[in-house]
Amino acid sequence: MATAHYLDLAALRLFNIESRSELPDIINFRDISFSWGRGYRDEMLEHISRTHCGPNKVEIIEHPKDPISVRPLARFDIKDRLTYEAIVAEIASTVDSLIPENVFSYRVNRNQIHSVSDWLEWRNQARKILEQDPQIAMARTDIASFYENIDIGILNADLAQVGINDPLISQLHSFLYRFQQQSHAWGLPQGSSASGALSNIYLIPYDEQIRKFGVRHVRYSDDTYIFGQSWEQLRSALTGANQALRARRLVCAMRFLTFITAEHRMRRSF
Repeated sequence: MATAHYLDLAALRLFNIESRSELPDIINFRDISFSWGRGYRDEMLEHISRTHCGPNKVEIIEHPKDPISVRPLARFDIKDRLTYEAIVAEIASTVDSLIPENVFSYRVNRNQIHSVSDWLEWRNQARKILEQDPQIAMARTDIASFYENIDIGILNADLAQVGINDPLISQLHSFLYRFQQQSHAWGLPQGSSASGALSNIYLIPYDEQIRKFGVRHVRYSDDTYIFGQSWEQLRSALTGANQALRARRLVCAMRFLTFITAEHRMRRSF
């Protein structure tokens, strides 16, 4: 079960970043922040002591992603959001050391939010790699409908394999199952840093598979830059990466795939 320490950590993070959320709920979070030490924390501790503490109501908001497409963001009430963040905070604290350093999103030792500074660090690292070798080639790709296609059963097996205790896995499974039932959605709730942390765990085999081909890569969520000495090497790495993804019911969004060499000086991809 999620513990008091991670509930407090989740509350601190949410109270501090709510104004920067894509779906802010600033007034309600101000109220909860005021009442946190006046009984609401104890109420939350009793709530997260249960195995079945999933959301009772979920609202899906079609949030603009670009001029023609949207993302289905999940809006929870405050109790449910704190519950989800607390459960995943405890899981992430155990698993984060397994995430390679070339992954820049949703790290425990960083902000654990969709951070502009972390996104810029990812892009700058890609730029440095290109500038170090004029002959290096780069492929950029992402994963089609990433969060929506994450398989909860596979995620549970991943968590068990890295040593997460059964009660915590059961609690997470209960929350995500009820999220899917309440919202008629699937995969992980979008719009939460907790989902970002779980997605990093889900992509550990993807990162491992890319490294097997002797290429370098940097990743932010599912957006990946892969660097190699030839198109053939990149093609092999991408083929292997896609095999790892298919085993997890995911696939590269090849329509976004681009190749570039440093001679272009980043004009097309940065």
